[in-house]
Amino acid sequence: MSAPMKFNFGAGEDSEIIDFNSDAFKMQNLLNRIRDGDDIMATLPPKVQRRVRALKNLHKQYTDVEAQYKAEVRALERKYQKLYDPIFNRRSEFVKGDVEPTDEESKEEEPSADDDDEEEKSKKKDAVKKEIADNGTRGIPDFWLGVMSNNAAVSQMFFPNDEDALKHLVDIQASQLEDDKQGFILNFYFRENPYFTNTVLTKTYHVVDDETSGDLVFDGVEGTPINWKPGKNLTVQVVTQKAKAKGGRGRKPQTKTKTVEKPVESFFHFFSPPQLNPEEDLDEDEQQELDAMLEDDFGIGCIFKDKLIRQAVLWFLDEAYDDSMEDMYDDEDEDGEDGFDEDDDIEEDEEEEEEEEAPPPPKSGKKGGRGGAAPPGKPDAKNAPAEPAQPECKQQ
Repeated sequence: MSAPMKFNFGAGEDSEIIDFNSDAFKMQNLLNRIRDGDDIMATLPPKVQRRVRALKNLHKQYTDVEAQYKAEVRALERKYQKLYDPIFNRRSEFVKGDVEPTDEESKEEEPSADDDDEEEKSKKKDAVKKEIADNGTRGIPDFWLGVMSNNAAVSQMFFPNDEDALKHLVDIQASQLEDDKQGFILNFYFRENPYFTNTVLTKTYHVVDDETSGDLVFDGVEGTPINWKPGKNLTVQVVTQKAKAKGGRGRKPQTKTKTVEKPVESFFHFFSPPQLNPEEDLDEDEQQELDAMLEDDFGIGCIFKDKLIRQAVLWFLDEAYDDSMEDMYDDEDEDGEDGFDEDDDIEEDEEEEEEEEAPPPPKSGKKGGRGGAAPPGKPDAKNAPAEPAQPECKQQ
C-alpha cells in the first residue's frame, strides 16, 4: 500500500500539511469541479456511475407515473366541473333575479344542539323582517361586490371610482382550458351599464409543467380589451393642460389647451395584465418587478377560481376564512417581531429625537409668510389633518 500523499505548504508555524487522499480533500475537490461546471457523473468512480444511472432510470419511471397521475387529475377536474356548473348556474339565476328559489331551496338550516339562544335569534330575525319592506328588489343586489369586498387581497384592487361599475357585475365563473391545454379562464358577466359595452370580461391563465420541479408553473396571461363608452374610462383621468403658443411680431402669445389621459388606480387594470416580451431587454430590477407583478396577478386569479367562486355566499356573508394576506404578514415577520425591522425602529426613534430638539418656529409673521398661516387655498402643512393612506393595489 502506497504511503499517503502529503505536502507541506509554507514554513514554520504557518505551514499547512494537506493530505490529498483524505475524504475532506476529495469532497472539496469534487465541490470545486461542480462549481466550475464539470460533469458530476464524470467525477464519480465507475461503480458509483452505474448506480447513479440506475437511479436516473428509476426517476424516469417515476416521471411516467406522475404524468399519468396529472392526466387523471385534469380529467377528474373536468368531470367534477360539469357537476359544479348546474349548481353555479342556479346560483346565478337567484343572484340576477331571473327566478325565485322554491320553498325547498330556501328553507333555513336546522339549528344545532349548541344554539341555546336560537329562540332569541328567531325573534331578532322577525323584528328585522318587519322593518325591511319588500320594495320589489330583484335578485341579490351588489352580491359580487360584497363577495370581493370581504376578501382582503381582492378588496385592495378596487377603489371608490370602481364601485358603481362593479355593482353591475352579476356573475363570475371559472372553467378549464380545452383539449390538452393547461390553465383556466375567468369570466366576469356584467349587465348593461353606463361604463362599457362588454357583457363579459375574460381573464385567461396558462400554466405548463416545469421540467425541473415537476410542478405547474405560470406561463402567460391574457385579458379582454374593454370597450369603454365615451368619457367613462375608469382606468384613466382626463386632464386639461395649458400651453402658450408663440406670438408673431406685435401679437401677444396665445394660450392653447389640450387634454391628456393619465392612468389612475382601478380594478379594471386587472384585464390589461403586464406581458412578457422575450425581445425586450430588461435590467435585473425591471425583470424582478415584472415577475412580481405577474406572480401577484396569477395569485389573484387563483383566489377568484379556488375561493370566491366556489364559496361565494360565505364570502358575501363574511363567514369565509380569509388567509389571503397571511403570506404578506409572514414576509414582514422575517424582519423582526410584529413585522417590524429593528433598524427601522432605531431610525424612527432618532427622527423623533431630532423633531423634539428642533427649535419652535417664530410666532409672528404675515399671512402666507414664514411662520404665519398658509395662504388662502393652500393647506397649512403643520396643522392640516393627514390624508388617509390610499390602499395599495396589490395583486396577491
